[in-house]
Amino acid sequence: MFGTLRGRLRHAVVVLLAALFSMSSASLASADAGSPRGKEWYLDALKMEEAWSRSKGEGMTVAVIDSGVDSSLPELRGRLLRGRSFDERAPDPHEDSHGHGTTMAALVAGTGQSGGMRGLAPESRVLPVKWEMRDGMFSPGYEKAIDYAVDQGAKIINLSFGAPIYPGPEVQRAVDRANDRGALVFSSAGNTAVKGNEKSYPSDLPGVVSVGAVGPSGKVSDFSTYGGYVSLSAPGGDVAVRCPKNAGWCTGGGTSAASALASATAALIWSANPDWTANQVLRVMIDTAGRPTEGKVPSRYVGWGVIRPKVALTREDIDPGDPDKSPLFSKYYAKKKASESPTPESGEEPDDRATGDDLAADKSPKTGATNGDTASDGSSNTPLIAAGAGAALLFGAVATTVLLRRRRTS
Repeated sequence: MFGTLRGRLRHAVVVLLAALFSMSSASLASADAGSPRGKEWYLDALKMEEAWSRSKGEGMTVAVIDSGVDSSLPELRGRLLRGRSFDERAPDPHEDSHGHGTTMAALVAGTGQSGGMRGLAPESRVLPVKWEMRDGMFSPGYEKAIDYAVDQGAKIINLSFGAPIYPGPEVQRAVDRANDRGALVFSSAGNTAVKGNEKSYPSDLPGVVSVGAVGPSGKVSDFSTYGGYVSLSAPGGDVAVRCPKNAGWCTGGGTSAASALASATAALIWSANPDWTANQVLRVMIDTAGRPTEGKVPSRYVGWGVIRPKVALTREDIDPGDPDKSPLFSKYYAKKKASESPTPESGEEPDDRATGDDLAADKSPKTGATNGDTASDGSSNTPLIAAGAGAALLFGAVATTVLLRRRRTS
């Protein structure tokens, strides 16, 4: 009896922690900011006007597996495909009760119409796939949502949510199928850095590109979960997000937003280079990322660095590399191919992680510096992404300063 009670209590605690984690992995919203325009600092920082002269994402489909997408937003008119819901409680993928999925879609493909949000890939299309976690747990249909996105022709899949619980081998198999069919899967690293820093799934699964967040200063956002599984980083702090109950725009952010902007960057690169494979698009994102010149690379905080779409689109000497070799997961997929049972069946999580060991072994990527976009002066503050009209985005003493700041705020 007591053993059963303890088991129930343990399960209840796990569910509660997972629920809190899934909420923290979503966008963090504060007071109403009105128009989203005042929070689009990343457009200047990433030099998007120059990037857009080369590509706006035309011809690309980005699947946003999330809470649905509100099709009434002016900036999303003409940008949304039909989509599908895998939530029997809410069958319309073009409805969004709390706004999270709408924010992600706008960050990807918002056109700015009527003063709305401008996404990084305004000529791409968003495939809304409605699926939400229940009580912080991975509800049924998650793997089907991933399969559906690939079946509908999405080359890029954005998963801006997560929980600290391994979702099961069926989800890993769906991620494997997406990779096998040539798609890129991005996910938010999590927002728990000052609340235990628990790793997040699905971003910790092999085959998923985990994205951390930086703020307007260029420093790692206090909330951004860190660890060896972080692959890349993108702007995510102090941005515009839909307010609670999808009522207007608020100030917030999270690694959810960072994942969406990384997905949009992939759409820009792929649109400009339609003959490239997913491996080549990801390799160029890594090769051109802004990262510190001191300390270990990949970093526990920013992975291989912060996305720089303008550099990825304008550099003349970019070598996309082997189309058939993943820059992050080649060891995992080689082991999978050689094994009769590559995905754990016992409910245990996989041994391999997206740590970038394969890329490091190849003595790659290149520095990505060009035309002054990375101004390394040997100091502890190194620009990670190109400076915009305001202050340069700096990454200051990642392994020390950020950690000390987190200790002070915890």
